[in-house]
Amino acid sequence: MLSESHKKRIITGLSLAAVLVACLAVGGWPLRILLCVVVVLALWELYQMFWPGRSNMLCKGAGYAGGLLIVLGSGLCFGLNGVLAIIGLGAMFAAVAFLVNYGRGNDRATLQENLPLVFGLIYIPLTLQFALGMPFVEQFLVILGATASDIGAYYAGSNLGKHKIWPRVSPNKSWEGAIGAVLTNMAAIAVFTFIFKIPGMEHVAIWQWALAGLALSIMAQLGDFFESAFKRAVGVKDSSNLLPGHGGLLDRLDSIIFVLPTYIILKWILV
Repeated sequence: MLSESHKKRIITGLSLAAVLVACLAVGGWPLRILLCVVVVLALWELYQMFWPGRSNMLCKGAGYAGGLLIVLGSGLCFGLNGVLAIIGLGAMFAAVAFLVNYGRGNDRATLQENLPLVFGLIYIPLTLQFALGMPFVEQFLVILGATASDIGAYYAGSNLGKHKIWPRVSPNKSWEGAIGAVLTNMAAIAVFTFIFKIPGMEHVAIWQWALAGLALSIMAQLGDFFESAFKRAVGVKDSSNLLPGHGGLLDRLDSIIFVLPTYIILKWILV
C-alpha cells in the first residue's frame, strides 16, 4: 500500500512530466516561457537560501532579470557570447552592490555576500538554456538520463540500501541505490537510443550509449549530492515546498543541471 507522501510524489511527478513533455513536443515559445518560469522559481529558491525574506532585494531583482534575459534572448537576440555578457554584467552588479554597501559605512560588507547573484546565473539559466537549441529527442534523452537515475536510486536504495555512501552529505544515500541508479540509467539510455535514433549519431553503438548512460548517472548523482550538501551548509531540509512530495524545484533540477552539460560534452566526443 502506498503511503500518502508517496502518492503525492507520484501525482506531482506525473503532472510535471505531462506539462514538460507537452512543452518539449510543441517547442518554440511555449517551451521558452516554461523555462522562464522554471528559472525564476529556481533562482527564487536559491536566493532565499542565501538571502532570506526581503534581504538584498536589489541583487535578487538583478538575478531574476538576468535569468529571464538569458532564456528569452538565447538563440534569438544573441548567442553564447550574449549570455556570457549578461553574466558578466551580473558580476559587475555584485561588485557595485559591495562598493555601495561598503561606501555607506558598512565595515562588515564583503564581496562574497553578493556572489550568489553570479553563481545563480551560471548554475541555473546558463546551464538550462542549452536545452533550447536541442531537438526534442535529445531534450527527452537528457531528462531520461536524470530521471531514470533518480528512480533507480530511489527504489534500489529503499529496498536494498544498507551501505551508506556519504552520510555527512546525504545520510539516506547508499551504494546499493547508486548501483541501481547506474544500471537503470544504462538500460534506459540504451533502449531509448535503440528505438529513437539521435540525429547525426546513428553510427553510435548501443554499448557506447550504455556507457554514456553510466556517465550521465554518475553526474546526476553528483548533482544530487551537491544539492544535499548545499542545503545542509545553509541549514535547510528542502529548497522550498513548491512541489508536494518532492520539496522544491531545485530538488528536482539538481540532476538535470549536471546531466545537461555532460550530455553536450559526450555528444561532442561520440560525434
